[in-house]
Amino acid sequence: MVVSLDSIISQAIEYKKINIPNGAALPSTKKVMSFIFVGDEAFALKKRPFPGNNLPKERRIFNYRLSRPRRCVENAFAAVCLHNFLKLADDNMPPLKRRYCPPGSSDTLSPDGDTILGSRR
Repeated sequence: MVVSLDSIISQAIEYKKINIPNGAALPSTKKVMSFIFVGDEAFALKKRPFPGNNLPKERRIFNYRLSRPRRCVENAFAAVCLHNFLKLADDNMPPLKRRYCPPGSSDTLSPDGDTILGSRR
């Protein structure tokens, strides 16, 4: 969820006026993780990445963990843009025959939770 710091919802979160779940267990584990809010320059974060290149290990890990969800959101947005572009490009083909991501081309998860690498790699 993206929230601007000066929005009503941001203030409700800050002053605990909104009911946010405590967290949930990760799939196939008992490890409970908190829900997070992701932001960028347009939707400012309260916790910003540490600047610089020669950071202590703890700060590098913090920066990595802070940027990882944002990269996931950016990748999802790019996938939606690609999807729309390719769907428009295939207008002459019947909808059920349009395939821009053939089976096995993208990563999937096995029933055990292991990553099965797609052929696009």
